[in-house]
Amino acid sequence: MAVGVGLTLLGEAVEEITAFDDLASLPDAGLADMFCELRREIDRLEGSAARMLAGIEGRGIPCGAGAASAAAWAQWQAGQRWQDAKASLAAGWLADLLPLTHAAWLAGEISASAARTIC
Repeated sequence: MAVGVGLTLLGEAVEEITAFDDLASLPDAGLADMFCELRREIDRLEGSAARMLAGIEGRGIPCGAGAASAAAWAQWQAGQRWQDAKASLAAGWLADLLPLTHAAWLAGEISASAARTIC
């Protein structure tokens, strides 16, 4: 599947999830399970975004756009807090330095915060 198609499907899934507002209809265990599954998927997406940000820095895209750093560029272009972008960037380099840890992150076996802590 092409990345663009995947992002379109992701957008549709996000629309479906954010439109669901009947939390009261879920049993306690169902709500807890849904939260944990959503959190795991968000962490997996954070792993992909972190690796992309490292690639963006590696290609010099922020400098070409006039940004002082990749973290500043992410803040400017994506609205990500500078500190969060800096931590994400450090974790993004994890893919090359610790490929098994990065694979665990993308598989949802460890959280984004755990990956940043390992960095």
